[in-house]
Amino acid sequence: MLITIEVRPDHIHLAIVGISPITRLSDVVKYLKGTSGLSLFKVFPKLRRQFRKGRIWSRNYYV
Repeated sequence: MLITIEVRPDHIHLAIVGISPITRLSDVVKYLKGTSGLSLFKVFPKLRRQFRKGRIWSRNYYV
């Protein structure tokens, strides 16, 4: 469950609780980046011009 989100110009902070202990955090991050990226492209189609490789988010994340 997402409990807080803070959006900055160059990064985002999320606080997430209630994830199963057997769930890999990397899978959660991959899911969040993937679904949010697809949603952004759907809502703002012109973003595809700026992100031609289809990636809005970097591959990195910090825990």
